[in-house]
Amino acid sequence: MRKISNFIARASLCPKKSIINLMAGMVLLFMAFNLNANAQDSGKDKSTFKIGDRLPDLLFHKVLNYKDSTVRLSAFKGKVILLDFWATWCGSCINGFPHADALQKKYGKNLQVLMINPSGRDTPAKVEAFLTQQKKELPGFSIPLIIGDSTLKVLFPVQVIPHYIWLGADRRIKAITEQEEVTTANIERLVAGLSINLPLKQR
Repeated sequence: MRKISNFIARASLCPKKSIINLMAGMVLLFMAFNLNANAQDSGKDKSTFKIGDRLPDLLFHKVLNYKDSTVRLSAFKGKVILLDFWATWCGSCINGFPHADALQKKYGKNLQVLMINPSGRDTPAKVEAFLTQQKKELPGFSIPLIIGDSTLKVLFPVQVIPHYIWLGADRRIKAITEQEEVTTANIERLVAGLSINLPLKQR
C-alpha cells in the first residue's frame, strides 16, 4: 500500500505524465483495497443475524395460504414465531408438516409458524400444487407459505434443511435448531417467554 501511495505522489510531480500516471495509480490503489477487503471478509460468518439479535419488521412477498399475498412480521405482534425452512423435495421437511400444523392449532393464540421456502427449484406453481395436496392431507392447514424470499436468503444463508429459527414475541432470535428440537415442551417454553438453551444448528 505504501509503495502505491509513493507512486502516486511521484506521479503528481511529473507534469507531462502526471494525469496518466495518477489514474494508473488510483486504479492500482482501488484494486489493492478490494483485495484487502475480500481477504478480511473471507473468514467472516456471512450470516447477519445470530441468537439474541432482534429482527427488523421484515416484509415478505409471495405469501400463500394467507389472507394477503404479502405480510410483515409485525402482523403477528404479541406472538412467538417459528420460521420453518423447507422445500417440496425435502422429505424430512414434509414429514414435519403434521407436527407443525398440530403446534399451530394448539398454540395459535400465542404462536405463528411461517413456512419459508428459499429453494430456487420450487416455482410458485409447484408450491401451489403442493399446498393443494397438503390441505387434503391436513384439513384446516392454515400455516402461511413464503416462497423464494431473497431477504431471508441473505440474512440466513441456510444450506441444509429443515432449518428452524425461533423468535420471541419481541422478534429476538431465541434459537436456531434442527427438526429434533421442535418439541411441544420446547414450544411451550418459547410461548411462556422462558429461556431455551437448545443445540445450535450451524447451517
